[in-house]
Amino acid sequence: MENKNNDIKLGISEKVEILIKALLVSLHVKGWDSILVNILGCFASFLPVITARCLEDLTNGLYQMVRDKSFGQEERTVLFLFCMLIGLYIVQALFDCLSDYMLRMDTTRTERFVSYTIMECKCNVKFHYIENNDGFRQKLSFVEEYAGEYTARSMQDLILNAQRIIAIISVSLELFHVSGIIVAAIFLTCIPAAVLSYLQSDTTYHFRTKWMLEGDSAIMQYLTCTRPEAMKDIHHFRAYPYLKKEWKKTAKEYIEKKEALTKKHVIYNMAADILRNAVYVVILILVGRQIYLHPEGGIGVFMLVLTLSGRLQNLISSLLISLMEFGQNISYMKDFFDLQELSTEGEQCADKGLASVSIGFDHVSFTYPSSDRIVIRDLSVSIKDGETVAIVGENGSGKSTFINLIMGFYTPQEGKITVNGEALEETQISRIRKSTAAVFQDFCHYEGTIRENIEASETGFTMDEKELLQLLRQANIDDLVNRQPNGADEEIGKFSAYDPR
Repeated sequence: MENKNNDIKLGISEKVEILIKALLVSLHVKGWDSILVNILGCFASFLPVITARCLEDLTNGLYQMVRDKSFGQEERTVLFLFCMLIGLYIVQALFDCLSDYMLRMDTTRTERFVSYTIMECKCNVKFHYIENNDGFRQKLSFVEEYAGEYTARSMQDLILNAQRIIAIISVSLELFHVSGIIVAAIFLTCIPAAVLSYLQSDTTYHFRTKWMLEGDSAIMQYLTCTRPEAMKDIHHFRAYPYLKKEWKKTAKEYIEKKEALTKKHVIYNMAADILRNAVYVVILILVGRQIYLHPEGGIGVFMLVLTLSGRLQNLISSLLISLMEFGQNISYMKDFFDLQELSTEGEQCADKGLASVSIGFDHVSFTYPSSDRIVIRDLSVSIKDGETVAIVGENGSGKSTFINLIMGFYTPQEGKITVNGEALEETQISRIRKSTAAVFQDFCHYEGTIRENIEASETGFTMDEKELLQLLRQANIDDLVNRQPNGADEEIGKFSAYDPR
């Protein structure tokens, strides 16, 4: 799929608007328990510094106690610091477990929101999008496969980044008292990894949008060879060699592009990791000098710096990478939020429909979007209430299109469609659909009972047994229904044991 939006750079105002939307959605999907944990997380951001300070005092106390061979008060102080350190580690571990649990819960809630949004879009969007107007199917497929996941992930990182910033400030201030060079070195060596992460996300996004069609084609070709319903044709016509050849050709091109991208990412990541780990050489030199100049406090400082340096590096890397990825994921989020901007059919009105329906076509012409072929040309016809009309024609002659126009799924480019003499407008569509019954060529039934499938078309309506029996008789399926163990309450669908025989 070649996404036309890929080459359009988003402006600052658009990015801010998407950021606000993501933040509002993130707060919307969180429960009170999650919000409480997030608030506690801001206070827990100071735990690393408190723990490192305690470890420094404990190390210095032990050193002093062993050097002077003095016990008593010094021993009690060391024991207190030891117990306090254990307590801090336990508190940190418990909070990390709680945060991880809430993060999983929030991720599930966010993914549910994303799935609901996609489902709502599919079911409420104007029908011409379903027919792939403006590349809707490719966009929806992209959102389902990638954009929904990245939107959910980015929204989750918004709150976490606030906690990371607090922790970074507190740890940086503590290390700055030892040496500002350590803080600067850690910051500088984390930047390349973040920039590479952004560039990787950018190239990955363009790869997925530009070559998504090739990937989908390879999958479809594979499924063609493995679908049970296709086995008869493949065996009869000996089509497997041809299908395998086409699949290998498409898959090879797609995999080669993906492998080249992966190889480049691995090399860049290795370079960033080497640079990031090299900072510890600088840290060891600076701390070694501190120990040499001040032996009495050097060991404690060494423990503090070693503990907080690793923590600071992880925090900065996580924050920068998260921000870089968030900046790139704005493209994914835009694709997701764009679904909510598509025009919908609107709420169905509460009308019970029309008592009688007469339909008229007045010089109607219709052409499908992205097509030059006129399916219906200058059609004029009148169908009065109570008439029985059969529409016949060859495949592709416009029979289904004619029905879709009546049901309001499409709007003709020329001419006018009338119902009871009035032009068929969007405000009337729900009344027309409540006044007519349609069995489409590709119909569906729903997971549920036979009764629920019958009542599904009338929201809030419950049919009594007499009405149901009369309807089954009119449809000539009463015997079939009565043969089922539970009658009209028999479960039907792919997950039921329903057998019409």
